[in-house]
Amino acid sequence: METKSHHLQTIINGVRIIETLAGEERLGVTEIGRRTGIGKSSVYKYLDTLEKLGFIKKGDGKYAL
Repeated sequence: METKSHHLQTIINGVRIIETLAGEERLGVTEIGRRTGIGKSSVYKYLDTLEKLGFIKKGDGKYAL
């Protein structure tokens, strides 16, 4: 995906995380970070936000859509 200066990187990263979870049963923060190239602390913040918004669910330290 080509990123232009007017595109919001935070939205791009959030969508990358959602796409990574699509088709997977559950993934942990480390694995999501590895697959997306996003740092673990940032992945956690994205996941926390996505969970609050109802896009994902957390169970046993792993995340799923």
